[in-house]
Amino acid sequence: MFNFIDRKILYWITGLLIVFGIGYFIFSGNEEIRNYPSTGTDIVAFGDSLVEGVGVSSPDKNFVSILSRKIGRPIVNLGVSGNTTGDGLARLSELDKYKP
Repeated sequence: MFNFIDRKILYWITGLLIVFGIGYFIFSGNEEIRNYPSTGTDIVAFGDSLVEGVGVSSPDKNFVSILSRKIGRPIVNLGVSGNTTGDGLARLSELDKYKP
């Protein structure tokens, strides 16, 4: 059968084929990913206490306020402390008054 050197070469060849195969599937796509402009006009942050800014030293230091300053556009902060996924789903209608 195979001796030790032959097996080692076979393992290397197999490994290289797997790496090249994975690389081909990852990098061969010619699809261009575009970020199409939104038809909405409002930027909305929706979530729990992390979005609301619980624990920050002042209201202007939560990540939504910082991001708003960085991009130069207002962001509506709809964060509610203690919200779960179910709570968030229940209050999705809050988004109706905005154009996200």
